[in-house]
Amino acid sequence: MASAIFGLMAGNFMSVDAAGGSIVTQDIALAKKILSNPNIVLAKSHLGGKTDKIYCTGKIDHATAYCNIIELANGQKAARSSYYDPSVGQSGPGGSTTVQPLLLQIILAAAASGHKVGVSEIAGGVHGTHVAHYSGHAVDFGMFNGQQVTGRNQPSIQFIQTILSLLPSGSGIGQSQCGPTPPQLAKALQAHHILTYSDSCGHVQIQVP
Repeated sequence: MASAIFGLMAGNFMSVDAAGGSIVTQDIALAKKILSNPNIVLAKSHLGGKTDKIYCTGKIDHATAYCNIIELANGQKAARSSYYDPSVGQSGPGGSTTVQPLLLQIILAAAASGHKVGVSEIAGGVHGTHVAHYSGHAVDFGMFNGQQVTGRNQPSIQFIQTILSLLPSGSGIGQSQCGPTPPQLAKALQAHHILTYSDSCGHVQIQVP
């Protein structure tokens, strides 16, 4: 499915401006690796949001994690949602954004060693206070090793430990109020200058500078 859409859409995408060329070139290679990895499940809908049933070509909203990766693999910026989400009380900004290559590297690292991971949002969706998604600096994970991550349950802790070494100083991990953080992990986060913040439970948000 992904390869078919990739081939169909390749001729419709234009490269982004030269100033972002090096980032986009790296995004292309990383996005293609993500698409070819069977252990990475990319969401094709928004939780409680509006999503076209025709993936990546609809007019209502196609800014899903799946379509964002398709777009990046084609050398296109990642689409952002513009629908109104009553649970947030806001609308998405629309338009599109580049995505930090580190986020794509984190997705790939999370799926290393046979781990199965689920990515729920990249640039799309509607976010209330944590809007780093809109600039391509955040990604939401909803599953690790086939289990739902809720923020600080055991699969969440295992996931955070798996990707922690990739996070530069000043990065952030959400869901701080969604359960206890083991003391050893809290100490490691502090040592690496990784911030934690509250966010809705049911996923783990990773934010990079």
